Amino acid sequence: TISNLYVVDSNPIQHQGVSKSFTIEEFDHVLDLIDVAIIASPNQFHVSQTKQCLEQNIHVLVEKPLAQSMAELQPLLEVIQTTSAYLQVGYLLNSHPAITFLEQHLSIDEILSIDYWRTTTRSNHLSTHPVDAFLVHALALFGHLGITIRENDIEHHVEGTLHSFSFTSTQNISIKCNMGWNAKEE
Repeated sequence: TISNLYVVDSNPIQHQGVSKSFTIEEFDHVLDLIDVAIIASPNQFHVSQTKQCLEQNIHVLVEKPLAQSMAELQPLLEVIQTTSAYLQVGYLLNSHPAITFLEQHLSIDEILSIDYWRTTTRSNHLSTHPVDAFLVHALALFGHLGITIRENDIEHHVEGTLHSFSFTSTQNISIKCNMGWNAKEE
């Protein structure tokens, strides 16, 4: 049973289901109020926020990727060994109806190409690389679907703030991932 719902965002939000809203700078303030955290912040905050929660024995569901490098992950691994809290890494789109559709049709070889789009109306104020911000999620999703990317077959094109990555899978599926900031819609 959820008794209180607290939100940490770049700006305070008002919603009838939210007990209280905190800014990102106030992340520490919410830790004494919660038993479970769902972390879906920009990738560069995943390790530090997860570590802070686990140090307080707060259970965590963190969106992929947990870390941007193995070196960044090391301090978190030490905390994981000493906490009694649970840590789960997940990707929210695995249960999406479109992904379920893809899973069904991949198994009967009906999919010849995939055009994946992930754009946001937000600006890239943290200068995050598109691979770290968006492509890592697409690759995790392809892994979930059992699609293996041919590493030597990746092409990268940039047009304004839109980045396109094209490649072929070992199953001969042509894949194009389009991602970027400052889009007209999400």
